[in-house]
Amino acid sequence: MLVQLNHPRRTQPLLFPSTWAPALPNPTGSPKHKSGLGKQALPKLYQSITLILPSSETPVQFSEQLINSLQSSTETDSTRAKTLELHIQARVAEELKKLQERASKDFEELTAKLSSDDEPSASAEKNAGEQLRQVGREAVQKDVQELKAKLERRRKLVEVDEGVDRAKSEVVRCLRENDRRPLDCWREVEAFRKEVRRLEGSWVEKVVR
Repeated sequence: MLVQLNHPRRTQPLLFPSTWAPALPNPTGSPKHKSGLGKQALPKLYQSITLILPSSETPVQFSEQLINSLQSSTETDSTRAKTLELHIQARVAEELKKLQERASKDFEELTAKLSSDDEPSASAEKNAGEQLRQVGREAVQKDVQELKAKLERRRKLVEVDEGVDRAKSEVVRCLRENDRRPLDCWREVEAFRKEVRRLEGSWVEKVVR
């Protein structure tokens, strides 16, 4: 690669191999090569620098303004790295804030939805409780009615059974007549016990039904 140097007092540009050319300043401000003229002398000697590449017939021009800008730049690699890091941190903080706001919004929407879903559930639970209580009251009332009916049948059995009443009267009469000899009333007592057993069996059979 050839380096073309344009001097303000020369009509013909100077062409040198790239290894002979003065050192060009890089973005960090330090020269790439130690050989050649210093970077401070470039603006005084040359108005522009042209690189002639072997694979291209068109030279690449570097203006004097660009060279001066590169020479006067005080930004270092560490400064650029810090600036980039601050920019990245700002973008990350912005994205985190957006994510936090989105999460808060989703949480509020989910809470509102759960609250609206709980209201019908509470109403349905209340209705189910009322139905259970109603069924319980009806069942209790039914049991009470059945017990009353059984007790009523028992009372009627006791009142209507003439056999037991007659046997009891016979025992009372015999004991009065034989107050000094109660053992003589054993027949009447046995007949009374027989009637009582018959009545008990009839009552148990009707209650169990």
